[in-house]
Amino acid sequence: MNRRIVTMITAAVLLMSGGAYYANSRGDQSKPLEVKKGPVKQVAPSTIRLEVVIDGGFAYIPSGTNTLYVAYLEDWKYTGADDSDPKTTESTVFCDVKQMGTELEVKSGDGDVVVPGPAQTKFNLDGASVSFPALAASTATLSANRPARPGSPFKPANPANAAEWADLRFISSLKAEHGARLNQKWRFLVNGFMVLKGGSLTGQQPQRFAGDAFEFKSSNSQFVQSITDRTLYTVDVPAEQIEIALDGAESGLTKIVVKPRGSSRTVRLTLTGLHQKNTALAVGDELKEHCTFYQLFDPVPQPPSWFRPRLKAPDLASRVLIPHSPGFFCPGDWF
Repeated sequence: MNRRIVTMITAAVLLMSGGAYYANSRGDQSKPLEVKKGPVKQVAPSTIRLEVVIDGGFAYIPSGTNTLYVAYLEDWKYTGADDSDPKTTESTVFCDVKQMGTELEVKSGDGDVVVPGPAQTKFNLDGASVSFPALAASTATLSANRPARPGSPFKPANPANAAEWADLRFISSLKAEHGARLNQKWRFLVNGFMVLKGGSLTGQQPQRFAGDAFEFKSSNSQFVQSITDRTLYTVDVPAEQIEIALDGAESGLTKIVVKPRGSSRTVRLTLTGLHQKNTALAVGDELKEHCTFYQLFDPVPQPPSWFRPRLKAPDLASRVLIPHSPGFFCPGDWF
């Protein structure tokens, strides 16, 4: 969906009169008042802190840019012959994931929706390319460092400490593990994407499977690491309110405007990729939806080499006593 997002910029021009006149006390003819012109005082624009919690999806930062793309995937069913078993037929199903759309939510108490109106705080982004016009020309640095994954197992020393999840290496990277290339036509393979410029991206304490680790195993390799399903993007926006442009949304919505509530200078949003509802995973169960990220490779690796993450039992000493609740789960992937 390689649609162009056109941002309209309106310039306001302040017109000043050439002079003012006054009548003096002696009744003389009015004389022009001398106006001394000095340098125009520049007024610093107001800024709003924008925070976007990203739940699932895949993150892509083109090399040498300050631009972050966050995209959500289409349904994907991949079939073929299983090279590890010559008796299988071409109908072998290696991945079959149904997507349920993408949702943007203005968090309660963190902003008032001006457009389309205060009654709506959740928006269906199905098919939409999303951008923030106030950030379009930003040249600010994007802080989003993700070094190579360290040795296995890789997990926080104390999963209950939120600060220990800030490492972006807790976002899995199939591209790094395979050394494969992102399909250059990825925009046509996804359901929609959000464009962000400048700011910072950090990992967040996961809402699901907190403290647990997953074993990533393929026919060629295996490793163990904890993964998070959430990241946080933060940026200062030079504006009085947050304008969000939508291009191609199936809902027909083209713009969302959010104003900070009261004296707050922060607007918080949550971007969520919705997936099939699943029951709580038992130890050893596969996180089956993870295979859908393979549709972004060019070429798609042979299925025996795919990494299949399975839930491992955490160390009892590090277990976080949060029940594994059913619901949407997609840990995200890094490109």
